Amino acid sequence: MDLTQIEYTKTSTRPFSELVHAVEESAAKRNFRTLHIHDVQGTLAEKGFDIEPYSIIEVCNARYAFEAISAFPAVGMLLPCRIVIYSSGGTNFVT
Repeated sequence: MDLTQIEYTKTSTRPFSELVHAVEESAAKRNFRTLHIHDVQGTLAEKGFDIEPYSIIEVCNARYAFEAISAFPAVGMLLPCRIVIYSSGGTNFVT
């Protein structure tokens, strides 16, 4: 992985809703709590904008958050951690 990149993306053949659930379960296995799942596609549809499936999962690990905030309080601008799941042209992506 190139650490100069801001993103790390993988593709998946799983159906979108199943992929969202799988990412949430995977985060939990690593002691990250899911704080919220944003259905961006649904929110934008309410405003008349049509996009392919797009969700943002907010996760947090209390120990890591505590360590980061203790070392550098402004890091809170980047918390909670976000995982983006979206579809484009029939392919699902996890970033």
